[in-house]
Amino acid sequence: MLKSFGHNTAYEIAVLSFLQHYASPSPLIDWTYSLDNSLFFAFDKMKHPESDQIGNYCSVYILNKTQSELTNYIDIYQSGKNNFEELKAKHPDVDSKDLDKQYNEYSYSLIKDLPLVYISDTENNGNPTMYTNTNFNIINQEGLFIYNNSPTKPLENIFKGKDNVQMGDSFRLDKITCIDIHKNLAEYIKDLLISKGISNKFIYPQEEDLAWDSFTKYLK
Repeated sequence: MLKSFGHNTAYEIAVLSFLQHYASPSPLIDWTYSLDNSLFFAFDKMKHPESDQIGNYCSVYILNKTQSELTNYIDIYQSGKNNFEELKAKHPDVDSKDLDKQYNEYSYSLIKDLPLVYISDTENNGNPTMYTNTNFNIINQEGLFIYNNSPTKPLENIFKGKDNVQMGDSFRLDKITCIDIHKNLAEYIKDLLISKGISNKFIYPQEEDLAWDSFTKYLK
């Protein structure tokens, strides 16, 4: 299946992204560049309990990705690979097959010890094999991933604001911004999104539907 998205080899990062989008456990957390898509997910399959509490609201979370301490994985990968190639050139007699294989296949072992990085197809510096676009859902959702290697520390305990940094913290990152939107606005927001072409069919496209739409357009 991954081959249809340009993956001749099932690279481990690509496999992780595929599993994440089908709700399998993984260290990747879904985000999107698109505010419209965020609103779609916030109100999709929404339940509206009778309450005057927080249950009356949907939340959209916004992350400042431009902070220098939040690094693009491909930059770390490329820097490591360049250093590795230099060492190979200086020490040609050293057996480097295992590390060669890890770099060529984007092995999970290269990322697993990194505490926090983001992974993005649109910022992959032209690298053709780093794609996490493993199905049409991922493409339309304009997604990127945050990789957090801690099984116990949620993102809100990492992005907690530079004024709240304590001794031993690894990062000084801005807080995640939370926007609460009242559920009474659901129909208005859904209509607005549909007017922009953001619908269930767009966010969750089926290959059969795409093929049929293409066929009917061809017949016209």
